[in-house]
Amino acid sequence: MGRAAQTAVANSSAKRAKRFANSRRITVAILFCLLKATAAQTPPADSEPRDLTIRQFLDTARALGEARRVRLAGTVIHSISDRTFFIQEGDAGVYAFHKPERPFRVGERVEVTGYPSLGNIVPTLQHCVARSLGEGALPVPPLLKGQDLQSPFQSMKLVRAQGVLTESSLMQGRRLALRQQDGSPTFEVNMEALPRVDTATQLDQGSLLEVTGVLILRSSGPDAPPAATILARSAKDILLLSGPPIWNLRLVQRTLILTGVALGLALAWVWTLRREVKRKAALIERKFERETALQTQLQQSQKMESLGTLAGGIAHDFNNILSAILGNVELALLDKTADDPAHDCLIEIRKAGLRARELVRQILTFSRKQGTAKKVLALQPEVEEAAKLLRAIIPTAFEITTRIDAHCPPVLSDPIQIQQLLVNLGANAWHAMEGSPGRLTLSLSSIEADSAFCSSHPDLSPGRYACLAISDQGMGMDASTRKRIFEPFFTTKELGKGTGLGLAVVHGIVRDHNGTICVESEQGQGSVFSVYLPVANSPVESPRSPISPPESPSGQGQHILVIDDEESLIAVERKTLERFGYQVTACRHFEEALDLFRANPSRFDLVMTDFDMPGKQGLELIAELRRMRADLPALLVSGNTTEELRSSAAASGVSVVIQKPITADELAQAVHDLLSPSGVAQPPRGAQRNLFFPSDSSGVFLPSGTDPAARKHGGLHGA
Repeated sequence: MGRAAQTAVANSSAKRAKRFANSRRITVAILFCLLKATAAQTPPADSEPRDLTIRQFLDTARALGEARRVRLAGTVIHSISDRTFFIQEGDAGVYAFHKPERPFRVGERVEVTGYPSLGNIVPTLQHCVARSLGEGALPVPPLLKGQDLQSPFQSMKLVRAQGVLTESSLMQGRRLALRQQDGSPTFEVNMEALPRVDTATQLDQGSLLEVTGVLILRSSGPDAPPAATILARSAKDILLLSGPPIWNLRLVQRTLILTGVALGLALAWVWTLRREVKRKAALIERKFERETALQTQLQQSQKMESLGTLAGGIAHDFNNILSAILGNVELALLDKTADDPAHDCLIEIRKAGLRARELVRQILTFSRKQGTAKKVLALQPEVEEAAKLLRAIIPTAFEITTRIDAHCPPVLSDPIQIQQLLVNLGANAWHAMEGSPGRLTLSLSSIEADSAFCSSHPDLSPGRYACLAISDQGMGMDASTRKRIFEPFFTTKELGKGTGLGLAVVHGIVRDHNGTICVESEQGQGSVFSVYLPVANSPVESPRSPISPPESPSGQGQHILVIDDEESLIAVERKTLERFGYQVTACRHFEEALDLFRANPSRFDLVMTDFDMPGKQGLELIAELRRMRADLPALLVSGNTTEELRSSAAASGVSVVIQKPITADELAQAVHDLLSPSGVAQPPRGAQRNLFFPSDSSGVFLPSGTDPAARKHGGLHGA
């Protein structure tokens, strides 16, 4: 190339640089003059603003003039300073000047009230008051091509445009010139909002860029099309679509460096990952077995709880059936002599009913729905008593021995449940030795559980425990049987010889006492069941002097209102109470009982109602009756008396809650105590009423009177 050509190229580059510098000065001057003019100008007189969309404002601004306030709403797409910003709504945007308490964020939706300014290609707003409307959604910028970049309808909007980088101006690459690929006029990219870095050195001429930003049009002359400038807001607004078409040394060097760094990082990561995998493999393997064991325990607990809930519901319904059966058997026995042909049959029915009652109690204990009365209890007498009970039921060919630590501290427990636990475990040990008589041993001791002991017994915490152990010399168990022995209804006995509830009940009792049970057994070597219960912090209560209960109290014609939805129970309750000398009015529905009581509240001396009835609970009925007569004694009966039920009854002023089935003597005593708190039978309310005695041929049933044999056979009765 000759000197003349070099000079021409240099002059051309100088002219382009000068042209871009001049355009920058013109743009800055326009914005500066606009800010200065709007800041110095006094706003026109205030008027009620007109609500417009931005598109409506752009279309009607010149018709409205500069004296009419308008109110616009849109999303902030760019802020030039703390005083100026651009907003856009739909396909229209506007530039606003204001003095806010704080600058608005890009993406924040605002409401702007101000006056139109008509001195530009596109109207703007001045003397604005703006307020935030919360977070908004940025509009999706359209991709503009060709002459669209010079359309006034696109000005002040968020747009995208593509072009080939031709050159960058001085001032550390703050401005770029891009040429559209279809030959349309060049447009400028203003990057003054970006951090002051040498952007020009990061882009090669000939690179294809996509720029996102706010489009501003400025006048280039009366007949010339407006010049387009896109205000870039951040470095993310400039996207490199492709580099120069020809590879150069700089690009190759950059690629090699990046590839080397990536390869080094990948190798370092692989080495670190392999080392981490080796380190954690052992830890994962150790945790797996522990988590598997915990999952198995959780599934077992959930299974027992669900079966317990089902069993509790069945037991509740069965109590009603059992109450009717035993109540009628008891009444029939009172009318039969020992030489009657039906007497022995009734006795057998009663025995079967008693066995069924015990089964129901086991089910309720297993499901933890049976209320318990825990107290500080010395276990030594309980073990001795259990040994006596087992001796009575186990053949003499089997030896029963006890090993009792006299210094073992007491526990907080229910004595009935402790007896049930010991007898169930003892009976299980006896059944394990059937066919080969051996020794059954009941032992009581105390241990101090340290961290080492608790690690092998995860259900225990460090502390002192009482240990009840029952060992036998039976056939023992294999591993699969040991895993299932506490499952409800699981049994190894022949069909008809076991319910599968004995050990499940034991497990429920131990869990209710915050203890744990362990089993040691091998086939052919017998079994040892060890129960660990936490010791109590207080001493055993001193026994009270025994008080002889009154014998079979009878009534004096008092009137009792009985409510139960079971017709069979209503009949039994009526006959039983009438035998004790009471008048009985029975109802099967709450509405009927309310109507009878409302007619004459003083007619009744006591109300006895079932707790669980269709439509309403017994406590609700008692509350309604006491609104009519506050001093009315009340007796609540239920097939499932829990601690929650007793607490609710006490809170409602009902002090006596009895569970089905109940003996005739217990029912008579409960009614007598409510009607006569001092222990002396009271006459019925109202001196004008005569005493009522049933005209039954057997006379008034007084358990302490005429027929001791009949009292002996008194069965269970459910109220």
